[in-house]
Amino acid sequence: MRLLLVVIVFCKNYKIIIKGERNMIKCVDHIAIQTNDFDVTFDFYNRVLGFSIVKEPFNFKNRRLCYLSAGNISIELYSIKEGSKSASAYEGNRGGLDHVAFVVDDIETEIKKLQQEGFRIIKPPFYPPTNEINQPRIAFIEGPDKQEIEIREIKIE
Repeated sequence: MRLLLVVIVFCKNYKIIIKGERNMIKCVDHIAIQTNDFDVTFDFYNRVLGFSIVKEPFNFKNRRLCYLSAGNISIELYSIKEGSKSASAYEGNRGGLDHVAFVVDDIETEIKKLQQEGFRIIKPPFYPPTNEINQPRIAFIEGPDKQEIEIREIKIE
């Protein structure tokens, strides 16, 4: 039996260290998400996806800001600055983060839950055409700010 092991390392209190001289980056500390509607996006990550609150929403430099966590994933969620028209106005159109992917146990159940919450399914669950033996099923939904969010179901047999 061949196993495909995918490891994404997120720092948890800076205690995870990847050894080796060639590794400048040791782990991912957090994902920062700027949002046009803080309350809707906060509700999405907290209530819908189940991220716990690390630091309650607070005001900082003309923004609303909070920290959320799920396992070793930390999200810094913040609003656009007061007076800005939208997050896309932040430095204009630029390259950057394409999507965020989250692993779930049962993709069908989670996609149904997201549909019931009113989120648009961009691509329903499917197996991408790869040659990987343990290719996970994935799906894409549209998040509160029209961003793509990938849902992955990884089954190790």
